[in-house]
Amino acid sequence: MSGRIVAVLGASVMCVSWAVLSLAEAHSVRQTDERTSGGRISANAEVSQMPPPHREAPVDPPALKAAPRHTGVVARSEPIVRGRFQSIQVNVDSFGNNIVGDAANEPSIAIDPTDPDKMVIGWRQFDTISSNFRTSGYGYSHDGGQTWTFPGVLEPGVFSSDPVLASDLNGNIYYYALQSNRGPGSWPCYLYRTSDGGVTWPQEVYAFGGDKAWIAVDSTTGIGSGNIYMAWSPWYGCCDGHFSRSTDGGLTFLDPISIPRSVFFGTITVGLDGAVYVSGGVNYPYGPFAVARSSNAQDPLLTPSFDFATEVNLDGFLALSVGPNPEGLLGQVWVASDHSDGPTQGNLYLLCSVERFSISDPLDVMFARSTDGGLTWSAPIRVNDDPVGNNAWQWFGTMSVAPNGRIDAIWNDTRNSGADNLSELYYSFSLDGGLSWATSVPVSPMFDSHVGWPRQNKLGDYYDMISDNGGTSVAYAATFNGEQDVYFLRIPFDCNDNGIADTIDIAEGTSTDCNENLTPDECEPDEDCNANGVQDICDIAGVTSEDCNLNGVPDSCDIAAGTSPDINGDGVPDECECTGVESPVAAPNSMASNRYMAFVAGNPGRQTALRVTLTDLPAPFEAFEGQKMWVGSPQEVSENAGKVDPSEAPGFPTFMIAKLQCDADFRDWNALGTVYLYGAAVVPDGVYDIQAIEIGCTLALDGNYSAGLQLTTSLWGDLVRNCITTPCGPPDGVVNITDITAVVDKFKNLDGAPIKSRCDLEPNQPDLLINVSDASEALDAFRGFGYPLDGPGGCR
Repeated sequence: MSGRIVAVLGASVMCVSWAVLSLAEAHSVRQTDERTSGGRISANAEVSQMPPPHREAPVDPPALKAAPRHTGVVARSEPIVRGRFQSIQVNVDSFGNNIVGDAANEPSIAIDPTDPDKMVIGWRQFDTISSNFRTSGYGYSHDGGQTWTFPGVLEPGVFSSDPVLASDLNGNIYYYALQSNRGPGSWPCYLYRTSDGGVTWPQEVYAFGGDKAWIAVDSTTGIGSGNIYMAWSPWYGCCDGHFSRSTDGGLTFLDPISIPRSVFFGTITVGLDGAVYVSGGVNYPYGPFAVARSSNAQDPLLTPSFDFATEVNLDGFLALSVGPNPEGLLGQVWVASDHSDGPTQGNLYLLCSVERFSISDPLDVMFARSTDGGLTWSAPIRVNDDPVGNNAWQWFGTMSVAPNGRIDAIWNDTRNSGADNLSELYYSFSLDGGLSWATSVPVSPMFDSHVGWPRQNKLGDYYDMISDNGGTSVAYAATFNGEQDVYFLRIPFDCNDNGIADTIDIAEGTSTDCNENLTPDECEPDEDCNANGVQDICDIAGVTSEDCNLNGVPDSCDIAAGTSPDINGDGVPDECECTGVESPVAAPNSMASNRYMAFVAGNPGRQTALRVTLTDLPAPFEAFEGQKMWVGSPQEVSENAGKVDPSEAPGFPTFMIAKLQCDADFRDWNALGTVYLYGAAVVPDGVYDIQAIEIGCTLALDGNYSAGLQLTTSLWGDLVRNCITTPCGPPDGVVNITDITAVVDKFKNLDGAPIKSRCDLEPNQPDLLINVSDASEALDAFRGFGYPLDGPGGCR
C-alpha cells in the first residue's frame, strides 16, 4: 500500500508514560506571570513543552466478565424524554433493550447524504465495565434514527478507541479508529468503509493516525471532492507528522506531514473552496487555540502544505481531567465552515468548552468566527446564557453548521443541579453567523456523569452532531440507565416556537414557505417595500416582482430608494441594462501559444472588467472546466530580456502582460493595446472564453457580458510552423526540430526569431526570459515528455 509504514518508528514516538494531572497539580503549574494579557503562556515557558497527559494505551482483553460497577441499572426500551425531545438508545440488544453490564461512550455520527434516513453511529464499546478494554462499537438506523441495530463490533478482540465517522457525497460512510496494538507505529489508526448504511464493512485499511485523531471528507464539487483528511496529536502518533490524506476513497494514504503550531485535540473542516482547516490547542496546558489552513491539500497532484496557522482567542484554555469528567477532556476544539448561499457564506467558526481567563467560572462554551478564510478572528463570544459566576460547568461543547448557515451547538450543563456530576444536555443556535445566540434550552433529563465508569473515570472525550436545514442529529453519551450508553437525539428546528418542527409546519400547511428554503415565512423578514400585499421574499420568489440585480430587494424598491439609478425611466435598474460593451478581439499577428494568449479588449474610455471562462482543458486539468476567473492588472515588460523597465533595453519593443486572478479589475483595457495573458491557469491545448463587462453592471448576471472571444493555446512545445519569414508562422499542431530551433534562435536573439511569448517554456511559471531551461523544455516536449504545470488556481 502506498505510503504504508513498515517498521515501528522509534525516535518519532514519545515513549514516556504521563500520569494524569489532578486539578490541583495543573493549577500549581499555572503561573500568573507567565500569561500575557491575551491569556497566552510564554512560548519559552517550560510548561508549554509538555504533551497533554492523555494517551489511549492498549490493554489486554478481559479474561473474565466481572460484576458491573454501576448503580440502579435498568433494562428499558422506551425513549428518554425531555419535553418535546426524545433520545433513542443506540447500543441495544436485538429487542431494543439496554444491555446490562456494558458501557459505551465517545460517539460519532455519519449520515448518508443520498438517503438521510440511513445513518451510522460509532462508539467505544466496553463489554464489561470492570475492564478498560474497548472495541469499535457501531449501530445503524435506516429509518432516520427511530430504531437502531447494534450488530456488534467491527473487530472482535481488537483494542480500538477514539472512533470518528464521516460520509462522502456518494453515500459511503467511513469509520476511523485508533488501534494501538496493531501497528505499524505505536498509535496507528485503521479506516473502515461501508456503502450500505452500516450493514457490511468490507474495506479495512491501515491509515497512519494517532491518539485523538479526527477526519473530514471533502463534500464540495471541486477537485478535492471525496478526499479524506485526518489529523491527530503530535505527541502520541504512529510516526513523524500528524496530518494525512487519501484521494482514492481510503485505499492509500499520504505519508504524514506536520501541521504548523502542532495543534492537538481538535477537528477538521473543508471550506466552500476546498481549503482544509485543522483546529486545536497549542502549547499545553495554557496555550492559545489555533486554526491551520491548507489551500492545496485538495489537489491530488500536489503534496499538501499549510499556508498559515492563526491563533484564536477564546478567552480560556482546554480543560482536562477535572469536575464532571475526572480522567477525560472537558471538550475538544470544533471548527466548521459555512457553505450556505447567504451573507455568511464562506465564514469559519471555532467553538470549545474552555476554562476562562477573564472571569472565575469553571467552564463556558466560547465561540469565534473568521470572515477572511481564517486569517483573522473575532473577539470571543459566550454561547451559554446562564448567570456568569454561578460555578456551573458547560462541558463537551459541540458545533455543526446547516446548509442554510444556521449554527447549532450542544453541551452538557450543570447549571440546574449545582453539582459537578449532574448534567443536562443543552442546545442553542445562531442565525447570524454566531454574532448572537438563541436562549439555550435543555433537551435531555439530568444524568450523573460519575456512574457507570469502565476502568477509565470518564464519559469519553467528545460528542458529535450533524445539522441540516430542518434540524440537527446528535450522538451523545449519558447514564440514564445507571451506566454509560450512547443515544441518538433529533432536535428539530422550530423558528416560530410553536412546539412543532418547521418541516412539519410546512408539510402540513400550517406555515407557508414561498421560497422553499425549509424556513416558515413568518420566521423571515416580513418586509413589503412596494406595498403590494406580498412579502418581499415571496414577491421575488414568485416573480411577481423582478429582482434583476439579485440583491434580495424588488427592483421598484431599489429605484424608489435611489440605490439603483433608472435614467431612462423604464423601471429597470440601469445596472441590469448593460449593453453595448464590445467583445475582446484576438491580437493581430499574435497567435495564442503554449502559455500565453494575446488579445485587444474593450471600448476606448470605458471602464470594463474581463472575465475568462475555462471552457475546454486537457487532462489532468479538465476538472477546472467551467471555472470563471478575471484578468488582472497588466505590467509592461521588455520583449528581449524580461526587464520590467524598458529603458534598460533601449531599442527593443515592449508588451503588456497580465495574470488570471479571482477578483474583477475594471480599467480601460483598450487603451493598453495588445495584452498577453499568462499564468498557471493558462495551460497548453486549452480553450478560453474572454468576455467584457462594464463597471456598475451586476457581475452575477450573464446577460450583462459581451459576446465572448474564444482563444485556444497550442500544444506543449508547439511554437511555430516556420521562421523563414517574419513574423514566424503560427503553431502547426506538431512538435519538431523547427520548434527547438525557434527557442535556440530566440535565446541567441537572432533576427526573425519568434516573439518571446512562444518560447518562454519555464516549468510552472514563465520567467519572461529565454535561457537554457527553455531550450531543455522544448527538447522534452520534442521527446514526448509531459508539460510540468500545476494547473489553475481556484476562485470562489
